[in-house]
Amino acid sequence: MATTKPPDDPIADGYTWLEPIAWDRRCFGCGSNNPSGLHMQFFRKNDAVVSWLSIPDHLCGWAGVAHGGVICTILDEVMSWTAMHLVRRLILTRSMEVTFLKPVATGRRVKTVGRLESRINDRQATLRAHLEDESGVCCARSRGTFALFTVAAGRRMKVIDPAVLDHFERFIG
Repeated sequence: MATTKPPDDPIADGYTWLEPIAWDRRCFGCGSNNPSGLHMQFFRKNDAVVSWLSIPDHLCGWAGVAHGGVICTILDEVMSWTAMHLVRRLILTRSMEVTFLKPVATGRRVKTVGRLESRINDRQATLRAHLEDESGVCCARSRGTFALFTVAAGRRMKVIDPAVLDHFERFIG
């Protein structure tokens, strides 16, 4: 059975580290400057985007069990990163369905994996993700529909910092 422990050297194990896209570093999911955040880091291997993390105890629902909203955030974040890196577009979540299969313990290592299901058109894609516990058992899975948009559309929307848009534009080349 698979393990949620990251490889000792993910690069040597065939993973590619993905440079953060949230360059202002305040994102609750991946921001390194958010003291309350999850500080997720992402790696790509083949058609999957992967993150390993431990959910802090202060993000529990019941004592010792991760809050369902936090699980949703983790799944949304990995699907978002999957879309940005595989489709190379800015994204906003349009809809998301989550199925909880097993409680997730706080303070324990989990693995989350995102994959592109389909690119519907230039403006929409469907993604899937799942979250595994330490023993590799799937605890939650999700499917989301994401709006895809260009940097130019992001500038017109005026909801993303222009410096972030500049950086993303360089990222996609």
